[in-house]
Amino acid sequence: MEYRLDFILRVVMALVWNLTSLIFIWAVLARFRSMAGWSLEEVFFIYTLRLLAHGCYCLLFHNVQVISRYVRWGDFDRVLLRPLNPLLQLVIWEYDPAGIGDLGLGLVCLAVASRLLEIHWTLPALAFLVLVMAGGCLIELSLFLIINTLAFWITEAGRLTWIVITFSDNFALYPLNIYNALLQFVLTFLVPVGFMSYYPATAFLNRTGDTLFTPFFAYLTPLVGLALFAFAYSFWRMGINRYQSTGS
Repeated sequence: MEYRLDFILRVVMALVWNLTSLIFIWAVLARFRSMAGWSLEEVFFIYTLRLLAHGCYCLLFHNVQVISRYVRWGDFDRVLLRPLNPLLQLVIWEYDPAGIGDLGLGLVCLAVASRLLEIHWTLPALAFLVLVMAGGCLIELSLFLIINTLAFWITEAGRLTWIVITFSDNFALYPLNIYNALLQFVLTFLVPVGFMSYYPATAFLNRTGDTLFTPFFAYLTPLVGLALFAFAYSFWRMGINRYQSTGS
């Protein structure tokens, strides 16, 4: 019963948190009507794409963002003793039921946004949507993996996860063209959360010409996700090779 209550509470908290963000976006756009030429419905669609990717990440890989805790407490020694991929062990160690709330709300938002924007989902469009969700999920996973891998050098690296959370929770919810060119560069090439939502949204909404960079970026989310994960995993392997037990 205790576990069931915890499960329900975490799902509900995820729903409340995301609804709060949604209400804030609505409040801003209700006053200003549009955001850098993007209507309320279009910004809502950007929000939806980010929520779908984030829901997949939370449901499948949320434990990655507490890797530094295992390193700090010495639990990582047990991981290395088992004949199983260390990252896979940490991923399946526990899961966050909040991801169910995120993903469920994301699907509801997708249905609403599709109706508001009159998006007709063909089979190729649906296939691309799945790839965008997977790519966005990999981007968020990779960013958290990179930050937490620093724990092999800096014990308190887990405190830096706020960097990823800030970029993902704030900047990925809005059109990139509301920011200056420097920040758009950062959100595209350095912390590429723009590929989680904004760039694919321009493809679905036929607004690829609105991007600061090449319109081709609208279709690169799956490739960016794979490339970033390849880099993050290589960095992770490097961290494991440098690991020394804390003795905790």
